[in-house]
Amino acid sequence: MSSSAPNGGSAAAARLSTGGTHDLTTLEGILAEAVQRGAPLFNQGDARGCVSAYTQAANDCLSLRPSNQQQVARLEAGLREAGASVSDNDAAWALRRMIDDVSAVERGERQTRGAKAMISDAIAIGVPQYNAGDHTACYNTYKQCVTSLVERLMDGRDGIKPHIASSIKRELQNALTDAEGSDQGVGMDVRAWKLRKAMDKALEQLDNTTGILQPKAPIFHFENDTQEWVEVSDRVMGGVSVGSFAIQGGIATFSGQLSTDNNGGFASVRSPNLGRNLPDCKGIAITCKGDGNRYKIQCRTHGSSDGLVYQADFVPESSGFSTVSIPLQKFNPTFRGSVVPNAVALTGCTIKSVGLITSKLSDVGHKNPEFKVGPFSLEVKKIETY
Repeated sequence: MSSSAPNGGSAAAARLSTGGTHDLTTLEGILAEAVQRGAPLFNQGDARGCVSAYTQAANDCLSLRPSNQQQVARLEAGLREAGASVSDNDAAWALRRMIDDVSAVERGERQTRGAKAMISDAIAIGVPQYNAGDHTACYNTYKQCVTSLVERLMDGRDGIKPHIASSIKRELQNALTDAEGSDQGVGMDVRAWKLRKAMDKALEQLDNTTGILQPKAPIFHFENDTQEWVEVSDRVMGGVSVGSFAIQGGIATFSGQLSTDNNGGFASVRSPNLGRNLPDCKGIAITCKGDGNRYKIQCRTHGSSDGLVYQADFVPESSGFSTVSIPLQKFNPTFRGSVVPNAVALTGCTIKSVGLITSKLSDVGHKNPEFKVGPFSLEVKKIETY
């Protein structure tokens, strides 16, 4: 679509005369109007129409040339993710997450905006359905919202403190089980209200800002961090390399033995889920001491043991501790060691966990020139964002 109206203003501004209720000269207004148009389309089964509305809004926002580069990057990343999606449904959700993130920056509600928006949108759609007497449609709208919200809370996407997320998830699951398990004589109006009450309670809990994890620079400081990291080596594919991760005296040591036997050649460790977003993150910094080997920092944007991994090489000093800083744009998207072209760029808002690996392959899948069979050891004091 064209990014400019005939009069030289933005395409969004040119639509101000349509009588909408939102100020289409601001990002927030454009995105709010898009949700108002797109959410009902999605809930009516028209995912493609929803994608069209959200895509137009993203392009309209970019045409305003926002000064906040975080918003620009998120808009561009959302469009790329939608373009690479395998279905209209996935594309719509990719764009909706983009809208939630950009809107959150605009209003300073980055952490809970996504979850609250889902509930608010469902209520905005469901109330007219209920009042029109279509209780079944209202119930289905609320059910879809509750089901999606439970999934969202499970993957930690909104950075809500685990105990708050767990409480909300439990209430929603109980309400859904109660509504679904009701006797046949119980009407859809009653079932809809069971879900609505749980949704209202979730909104109340999400409005409690003490439940939000505030972004901080440290990711892991090992003098006070005892969380267990998971070791993964080439033994999963028949190799014989081994690795371990031990914390003692404020220092974490990633060490082990590398071997290329049975086509192996890597050892790695992965952190637990961070449990929070890193919205202001521009890069990852690691304070460490090496042994001459090349290592990689890895970032995952999902909870799966497999899938897309963003990674960046570094060769730490071996004479003493030093800090290596790697900007996010240097992290290469890979799948099982090979670069994935046209993948969505890594952002702090999408990082779910981090990891360390030493391998016979570089961060772009080429031969690692520093790779050596035998023992390795990397000592780490802290991992931070900047």
